[in-house]
Amino acid sequence: MPMTDSEITQAIKAGDLVIENMVENCIEPASYDLRIGDPILKGGDACPLSLKEQGSVAIRAGEFFTFRTHEKLHLTKIVSGHLGAKSYFIQRGLMLLVGQHVDPGFEGYLLMGGYNASPRDVVIRYLDKICNVEFHRLFQPATKQLREFPELQSGDLPRDIRDYFIGIEPLTIYKLSESMSSLAQNVSTMSREVGTLSKIMWRFLVPLLTATFIGVVVKLFLS
Repeated sequence: MPMTDSEITQAIKAGDLVIENMVENCIEPASYDLRIGDPILKGGDACPLSLKEQGSVAIRAGEFFTFRTHEKLHLTKIVSGHLGAKSYFIQRGLMLLVGQHVDPGFEGYLLMGGYNASPRDVVIRYLDKICNVEFHRLFQPATKQLREFPELQSGDLPRDIRDYFIGIEPLTIYKLSESMSSLAQNVSTMSREVGTLSKIMWRFLVPLLTATFIGVVVKLFLS
């Protein structure tokens, strides 16, 4: 069962759970709301954006992005976490791409990804509540040691993630719309050119062929 708000507070006081950058209004009845941190990296970009400096950024339709949480977690071996997306962004078509489980003993920021599955831009802002985490107290402490992730402890986006996102350039609806518009213009141009050619044929080529045919027929009769 997930911890209630009072149990989360008690676990923090007892040192079983540490949430750096925590604010009280992010504690829900049985979870804690994690917020979007800095920086953020969008698909196709070589360098992350400072969401803290910009304040907000528009995620285009069909666009991928990745970011880290503003909160840094430290779960002892007797506490685990379960993640869930916030309905505010789900209702706007923003899909959160993240593992659902946080292992006991985890320490660091959470690295998350997202995808805009809607046909419109979705604006995300620095410190927006992006997902929630339920904390569970285990009956016994975990014994297996977790692999350390230095980048997640420092708050940097891992190098392999940055390199991977450079190559992501999805065909967004905007680009698709531009391609369709360009195709429509090309078809329209071709239609006009065909229409012009048709007029030339009817005005000049057809009379010329007709006159030639009549001339040949007359010549046959006179010969």
